[in-house]
Amino acid sequence: MFLEDESFAAQSAQMKGEFLRTPLLGKLPRPEGKKALLIGSCLANYIIRKDMWCPSDLLLFNGGALQDIAGIIDSYDLVVIQVPLRAILRDGELWHTPYGQPEAYAEAFEQAKQRLAAYLAECLRSCKDKPVFATNFLVPVLNPMGKLLPKYELRNLQFFIQQLNVEMERLLLARGAHNSFILDADAIAATLGKRFTSDEFFNALNHAAPGEVDETSDIELGEQEFPRIDPLPAQRLHWERQDARQFGRMLSHEILAMYETLTQPTPIKLIVVDLDNTLWRGVLSEEAHAHEGRISARVNQAFYNNFGVEDGSLYRLAEGFPYAITEALHYCKNRGILLAIISKNTHDDTVRNIERIYAGKLRLDSFVSVKINWEAKADNMRQILQEVNLLPDNVLFIDDNPVERELMHQAFPTLKVMGKWIMYTKSVLHHSVLTEVPFITSESGQRTEMLRNTIAHREVYEASKAGNALDQLEIAIQVREVPADPAQPAFIRAVELLNKTNQFNLNGLRSSAPELLQLMQGGCRLFSLQARDKFTEHGLVGFALVNPNGILVQWAISCRVLGLQIERSFLQDVMRQTGRPRLVLHYLATDKNFPLTTWIKSQCLQEGGLYLMPQGDPAPHVRLLP
Repeated sequence: MFLEDESFAAQSAQMKGEFLRTPLLGKLPRPEGKKALLIGSCLANYIIRKDMWCPSDLLLFNGGALQDIAGIIDSYDLVVIQVPLRAILRDGELWHTPYGQPEAYAEAFEQAKQRLAAYLAECLRSCKDKPVFATNFLVPVLNPMGKLLPKYELRNLQFFIQQLNVEMERLLLARGAHNSFILDADAIAATLGKRFTSDEFFNALNHAAPGEVDETSDIELGEQEFPRIDPLPAQRLHWERQDARQFGRMLSHEILAMYETLTQPTPIKLIVVDLDNTLWRGVLSEEAHAHEGRISARVNQAFYNNFGVEDGSLYRLAEGFPYAITEALHYCKNRGILLAIISKNTHDDTVRNIERIYAGKLRLDSFVSVKINWEAKADNMRQILQEVNLLPDNVLFIDDNPVERELMHQAFPTLKVMGKWIMYTKSVLHHSVLTEVPFITSESGQRTEMLRNTIAHREVYEASKAGNALDQLEIAIQVREVPADPAQPAFIRAVELLNKTNQFNLNGLRSSAPELLQLMQGGCRLFSLQARDKFTEHGLVGFALVNPNGILVQWAISCRVLGLQIERSFLQDVMRQTGRPRLVLHYLATDKNFPLTTWIKSQCLQEGGLYLMPQGDPAPHVRLLP
């Protein structure tokens, strides 16, 4: 799948303007059949609702008691809450507060926090497990007390409102359901330009809404009803308000991007990059040779010496977009996305020059696999997919060569391909719904190291097919019941793995954090699988959800440990802990769980169309830890 258009105009339209914060969003298919509930003031109506990407209903709410939505909430897929600042910071509240009494401002802030907590609690009490996106407050452009006065204290309304935004996120996170998020309206307004979105220059500061100023607005009608001695031009001509609708569209795009990140069925799990003209400018073998033994006269080497760079002329090859892409790749790695390299170059020379160009900042151990050779790139990709046990659907390939991009697409039609418009690559890596994640677990940061160790000892695993080499790996697993607590790291990891694992997934069913919690509170028991061998601590790599009737409702194991053959031992220990003589597997074939299908047909009994796992002994090569 090509993520880029051949036309620069078409491609740039998906990357800038109203898509600057959500690159490629307009190119990806939108979820169908979704409906949103908007709760808030008139701002939610004329800014968010007008441009919402899906059908939506509005409940006007300015504080107090919200009408009961428990009976209707199930008809909505997501909730957007727009908290009006006017309901939190009341009209004239700070007018009579002397500047010399900072404690009075602190008291006013505490009262505002209490109102904010009450407003959100009223909105959230009936939202159940729905994803919630709450718009934060627009921070004024200027300190109303003056430019020279202290900025980072509560007497500055800018800081006052910034701290209310901090409190809003704290309240949402305290909900503990991992599905309540800040919709950063303030940052969106800043992205567009607050001169287009802020009404602070002609309205009360606690109004804080980018109202549309046209001939039908209250402001314009008021001018007609109460004419002045000196007639004024139309209010809309005084300020640059023409982009208020674009602000609404950007809010809608942001909501869609966040919702898609939560529900993305095929997120990017592996990014494979070319090197020449991608992570540096030009063809390295040629450029490195041209600079060998000399420093370009155009380079101020004294400047680069300050950064510990021995050869500034080589370091310059990474300046600009290559350095930006490399930076973005490392942010992706910290999210838990794997990185790999495929490059047609001489291996040893290239590795040596990578060190020289990046002065040690780009390390090959950040990549789970490195293929620097003269083989076909599609063949290298096939090897990498086998090493990391991933499907092409979850892979992004970046290459500057159109021939290589086309050959890769022909070999793997569902693999994502880009690299033509290299100036946009950083933005896609940072901000696309394909590469963003809703949360990061401790396993996310260790994923590369774990898989590197697995790949490094692949020959040991392969040898197990011919003998008892698995015995030599000293494999041990620990199966523990996970408490019904969304704040527990194991619970968070369960949501991540059950929703992202495709190949060894019992039925492809997905559960949000609130849905999983509801199942557990209804009697289901969740068990985690932690694995290790003599080479690697694999961490939490599997989860099994068993209902009160002994039916395995959900079961998924990370593809990176499938070669250890620990699946049967996992289920055997689950049966031991639940006291079940057997498990009934709620198995459904999907277009991606072929590895599980193969396993289940070879390891389970079939009875009346059901697959059963009877109680027995764990695999002899696996040690069970208490």
